[in-house]
Amino acid sequence: MYVILRPSRSYGPIQNAIAVLNLLSLLVGMILLCVGTFVYFAPGAVFVTSTLLPHLILVLGATISLVSFLGYYGAMNEKRWILWIHVLTLLIAIALQITVGAIAFVYRDHGNEVLDNAWERVYKTDPRVIQDLESFFQCCGFEHVFDRPVPVTCAIDHHFMVGCRESIQTAFQDSLQAIGVIGAILGGIELVSLLGATVLFHRFDKQKYRRECEAGEADLVQAFLEAQHIDRQIEEARRQRERQLGYESLADQVRAKSLARAHEEGLFGPRDPPAYGTF
Repeated sequence: MYVILRPSRSYGPIQNAIAVLNLLSLLVGMILLCVGTFVYFAPGAVFVTSTLLPHLILVLGATISLVSFLGYYGAMNEKRWILWIHVLTLLIAIALQITVGAIAFVYRDHGNEVLDNAWERVYKTDPRVIQDLESFFQCCGFEHVFDRPVPVTCAIDHHFMVGCRESIQTAFQDSLQAIGVIGAILGGIELVSLLGATVLFHRFDKQKYRRECEAGEADLVQAFLEAQHIDRQIEEARRQRERQLGYESLADQVRAKSLARAHEEGLFGPRDPPAYGTF
């Protein structure tokens, strides 16, 4: 008797770990979307917008959210093609992170120049943004209260006696540091997730091969059992035929003895044999 037992999945812990990592990555992606939206619409967004950082943060957050969902769904449902998309999108997300990190690193020491150029550009195109900045940071002008304030009487009207450069630069550097920390954490999660996805690919292949072997073994056992059943039927038919032939032979012997006895007793003539089954 054959008993086929399907072995338990050996990649269960890895599968669960990848699912948890992708959920954490999805949370980080949602946080990046919120941060990117806030930075884009915040009063100081114009200075960051000039370096395309909020756009990259939004794209990165959306990409991370998508790749995390694909990784979670593909890992829990064993979908190889979804895991392939997960890996490719993960590589794109890592490339975007490297781009954002490179931009943040480049502008780390050029923040004053970037902010000054942004202030000059907005001062000429949309002075209301500068008014929002001055109101938000409680300052007037850029370097000092007479450096391109909006309006010119800002210091007199609002009694702000300091320029906005230091406040804006501090906020800008804090944003870059926050992006760097989030990027480092997210990069570690993504690398572990990428490694886990690679391991899952290998385990899925082994599991697929094992299932195919089990299916082939099950088919072989089923064919063997069917062959045994057919052999039993043939053997039973042969035995029934032998019993039938034995009964017929016994009946012929009994008939022959009965006829011989009847002739001995003179019950029938030599030319009048009785009908079959009579005595």
